[in-house]
Amino acid sequence: MRQGTELFDADGVKLEPSDMMTERQRAADDDKRILAELPPHWAQFSERGR
Repeated sequence: MRQGTELFDADGVKLEPSDMMTERQRAADDDKRILAELPPHWAQFSERGR
């Protein structure tokens, strides 16, 4: 019998950098990621009041 080369990593066992982030930091990171993924646009939007 030979020892395998696979490494098993159960979720929740090791701490990851995202585990150390606060909810506010996660939200800010999500906002940055989403804004970076959006295509650029040159439209100007104005909201009309009634």
